[in-house]
Amino acid sequence: MTNTINGIKLWATFEACMFEMDTNEKSVEAEMYYPRM
Repeated sequence: MTNTINGIKLWATFEACMFEMDTNEKSVEAEMYYPRM
């Protein structure tokens, strides 16, 4: 179970980084949906 949760956290962090690089305007929105660890 812990591995699954950690995997989701890693994926969410990765998605946030990709999203933020894609459009800096939406960085605040990315923070809301994918909070940093």
